[in-house]
Formats: sequence, C-alpha cells, structure tokens
Amino acid sequence: MSLDDAQILRLESPVIKGHTGKVLILAPDSAGDPLSVPQLRERVAERMQGFPRLGQRVEEPRLRLGRPAWVASDDVDLDWHIAEPGHADPLSDEELRAAIGELLSERLDHTRPLWRLDVLPLTGGRRAIVGRIHHAMADGVSAIKMVAGLLWDREVETPNPHAATGKQKAGNGKASAGPAAGAAEERIVVRLPSALWRELRPGRDTKLDQHIGPAREVAWSTFPLERLKRIGHSSPEKATVNDVVLAVVAGGSATAAIGAFHRYPIPGYRTSIALPSSWKKIDYREILKTGVLDRLARDNPELAGSFAAMAQPNSPIKLFAYDPQIANGFATNSNVVILPLGTQTSFSEYARQLAGELRTIASVSQLRSSTVRLPAGPAVRISYRLTVNVRGRPLSVQTLQYGFLNRGRSVVVTYSTLPASARFYSSVFATSARSIRFS
Repeated sequence: MSLDDAQILRLESPVIKGHTGKVLILAPDSAGDPLSVPQLRERVAERMQGFPRLGQRVEEPRLRLGRPAWVASDDVDLDWHIAEPGHADPLSDEELRAAIGELLSERLDHTRPLWRLDVLPLTGGRRAIVGRIHHAMADGVSAIKMVAGLLWDREVETPNPHAATGKQKAGNGKASAGPAAGAAEERIVVRLPSALWRELRPGRDTKLDQHIGPAREVAWSTFPLERLKRIGHSSPEKATVNDVVLAVVAGGSATAAIGAFHRYPIPGYRTSIALPSSWKKIDYREILKTGVLDRLARDNPELAGSFAAMAQPNSPIKLFAYDPQIANGFATNSNVVILPLGTQTSFSEYARQLAGELRTIASVSQLRSSTVRLPAGPAVRISYRLTVNVRGRPLSVQTLQYGFLNRGRSVVVTYSTLPASARFYSSVFATSARSIRFS
C-alpha cells in the first residue's frame, strides 16, 4: 500500500470516515420491473476479476509497525457487499436523503474488502444504489470508473487508481517500489510538517466551528455537468470537474463562515453598523496606544496630516474592526469616522469635497465615485487603491468608502482589504454597508 493510502486509512476515527460516496438512482426497465439485486450480484461477480482491489482486504502489520498491505480476501461475501433491506417500504426522495446520510456515516468493515453497495427501494419502482468505496482503494474518479465497469454494458478500461506507485504484478496486486516511489515519499516527508501546521493550527471561530459527530446529513444540488466541464476547461490550468466542485464548496463554506453579522452601536452618535461576527472590534483608544498611526504619519509624509488627525485624543475614529485571519495585520478592516461638518453643506457639495480630497493624493489610484441610495439614506460611494509605506515597504490596499451627511456630521464608513481579496470580500462589504443605520 502506498504511503498516501496508508495515511488516509490511518486518519479514520469514530467521526472521520475514509470512504467516498456515490449514489445512482435507476428507473424500472422497459417492462416496468425494478432492478433485481440477485441479478446485480451475478453481474458484479462476473466482472470483478477486472478489478483486483474488489477482492482484496487490508492487513495491518504486526504491532502496527509499518504500512498496511493489500492481501487477497479468502471469501468475498456478495450478499454483504451488495446489500438490500430485508423488509422496507419504498422511500420518498426526502426519506432517501436521510437514509443516505445514515449509510455514509457508517464505517466500512476493515476485515472485508473496503467497498459496499446498498440498494434501496424508492417510490415509483425506482432503486437507489448507494456506493461506498474507500479512498485508499480508489480516488473519486477511479471509483466512478470502477462502478461503471461493474454495472454498465459497455467496454470500460480498467482503472489504475495507483498509477504513481508503479504497475501491479499479475496475480498478487502488489505494487513495485522503485526509485521514483522513494523520491516521492521523501518529498511527502519534507512537506509533512508545514502541511500539519497549516491543517491543524487553531483557526478563527465561525458558526461552522461546531463539534464533529458521527452523524451526516446529505443536501442535494443539481448543476449541468457540461457547464462544470466548460468552467474547468476555461481556466488556465485546465481544472477538472472535481476541482470546480471543490472550489464552489470551499467558496460557499467560506461565505457561510463569515455570513453571521453582529451589530455594533456607536454611542453618542445614534449610529450603528453590522460587521462579520468573526471580526475583532478594537477600541480606537487602544489603536492610539500602539502608535501605529504616528508611525504611518512618519512613513507617509503626504498622508501625515490625515494620520496625525486620527491619532489625536479626540480621534474621529469611532469604530474599528478587522478580520484576524488575514496575515497582514489590519489589512482587511472597517472603520467609522465621524466629523462635524455644519448644516449648511448640501449633499452634492459634500460628495464633491469627499472625492476631491482623495484626488489630490498621489498615492491614491483607480478612483471611482458615484452616488448610491442605501437604507440609511443617500451616500457617496468611492472606491480606490491606496499605497502606503509600512516599515519601509509599499503596501497596496483596495478601499471602499461610503460617506453620509447626517445631522450636520460627515459619517464615513471605510472598508479595506488586499487587492487579491477584494472580490472575496465584496459581498461582505456590501452587506455591511446596507446595514448602516441612523436612529
């Protein structure tokens, strides 16, 4: 067994399962008869010889010193590997979802070959085949090819899920270990510490940070396969369908993780704003104590006046919060600045002044200004890129500002992040801007 597959096998625990899950829903045949499980067992028995892993089980070394090995199983019980409930009423689609979750939460029996097909009756004479194939046996694509080779009436090339470990010897299914395999294992060992640190270090608290239990719940989503392929083919690296799906799931999970917002009132100004609950709010007086604004003023003479004004004891910064997950300190943040302006200033004049002041700053580029209407009222929306010197090095920050004229005061809400993260945070900033309220 390869080192990668052995590591996947050893990761299993009461709450972590190492198998992949596949679901097929089959309609009755042309005569209206549902899938026959005994006939399915016969077909699989005829075709298993093309897939040696289906007849092999895992054997652990003595005292678990060393890697597990694939060995031929003395008996492959197809009544167990291709199972059907003894007495079960047909399931609705909603009941099927719950049944799949229960099956996927069950660990495969490691004393048998690491695969199983459960056939469930559905309403309308349909059958659902819920397949579990251990990732140590085959990855996702190889598992699909394996199932297709067992079930479909067409010529399917026997998959080789372990091409990187060398060709299998005829009859024993063991892989030859050559210099290439050794070099690959050395690279894995070198990369292992950094990978463990990246995966196991504590992360920020989110609403997804919950206790991991053995229960699994299945959610359904449909999407045209051809469109997924087109998306993958259009990428510079020619991503696979699996890459595209993983990117979508990762993006959705990240959005959900920061999707919960907390409302912060600004005492004395009858103003409030909602920001991601995972962000950390800092009292502006604590910022002044750090001296960061004074340092920025020294390093950026053109902006010294602005930074110096912010650093005064009566600083106009009334709220500051940042995303603690970003490595570059306060790079992704939001702040609220409130300044007296006078009741004689019109909104159009205020909009011109706000954008005009920024246009005079050489370190500001890509400036765009417009007027928008938010639930809190009309606002000046200004986006630009600001480059500042931080400890002698230039740092570019993508900035979005909303300026409000409220009760003779200028209320400017600023959102900043690194240019590479601007698209990711755009929906977060937009949601927060719509949350601004004046009472």
